[in-house]
Amino acid sequence: MWKYVLKRILFLIPIMLLSSFIVFYLMSLTGDPAQAKLGEDATEEQLEMLREQMGLNDPLIVRYGRYIGNVVFHGDLGKDIWDKSVFDEYMARLPYTIYLACVSMFLTALISVPLGIIAAVRQNKWEDFTLSALAIAGMSIPNFWLGLLLMIKFALQLSWLPTSGAENGILSLILPAFCTAVPNAALITRMTRSSMLDCIRADYLRTARAKGVKEGRIVLKHALGNAIIPILTSMSNQFAILIGGSVVVETVFAWPGVGSLIINAVKAKNTNMVTGGIIMTTVFVAIILLLVDLLYAFLDPRIKAQYQGK
Repeated sequence: MWKYVLKRILFLIPIMLLSSFIVFYLMSLTGDPAQAKLGEDATEEQLEMLREQMGLNDPLIVRYGRYIGNVVFHGDLGKDIWDKSVFDEYMARLPYTIYLACVSMFLTALISVPLGIIAAVRQNKWEDFTLSALAIAGMSIPNFWLGLLLMIKFALQLSWLPTSGAENGILSLILPAFCTAVPNAALITRMTRSSMLDCIRADYLRTARAKGVKEGRIVLKHALGNAIIPILTSMSNQFAILIGGSVVVETVFAWPGVGSLIINAVKAKNTNMVTGGIIMTTVFVAIILLLVDLLYAFLDPRIKAQYQGK
């Protein structure tokens, strides 16, 4: 087990280096950070002085090597163009993103798993067709369009919920969480249905029915217990994406999370903030996926045996 964990941690290093270099390179193509900091009225002398101070006159590989060296050997993500700590700014936004992701995934599981089970049990019946059509519709609706509709209806017309921000606590969270949960719930509903169909007509379930086990126990314990791995995999992938920042939803609702932080940094040509944010997000996503993989071992003894090399 520990060997597997160590391999995953070591595998994270080249991923972090590659992703950070790609981001660093792409940010170098977006424009001049010195111009973004000083504004359009800055003179060429002022711009040149600031470029020298920020090390922008050095070749790209030198700048990246200096930056990643500070990250690896000193754990320092640097400062952004406004001299704010990248790590502090990221960690200040991260709780909002985690809060949104957790509530969204709770709603996703609450909606999708029961609907997926119903669709599988009632295969080729009207319930199955209706739920499948709703799931396809939910996967097809763009987040930004759904977010705007929810905002117009519940915030502007009914005045039940705030339009944006996080100042109103749980009330501010309802619309962005629901907007994020809808496409995820649609996807997990389809995944739950497919996984349940693979298990619900298995031979061991026929044996259980022949022994007189109640149908509800068969479905919820035996079938769902064996179908849970692909469902959990899909949900963990969606959760990792949300931790990376739901950029569209956070932008529409002005939610102060990691996604809006990074997108605003891209607009401001804030290379250190974008690169540091991507590095931190890569680490968090890798940790989440590792924890989910370890959780598999407790749900399925066969996977635990693979981790232990048996």
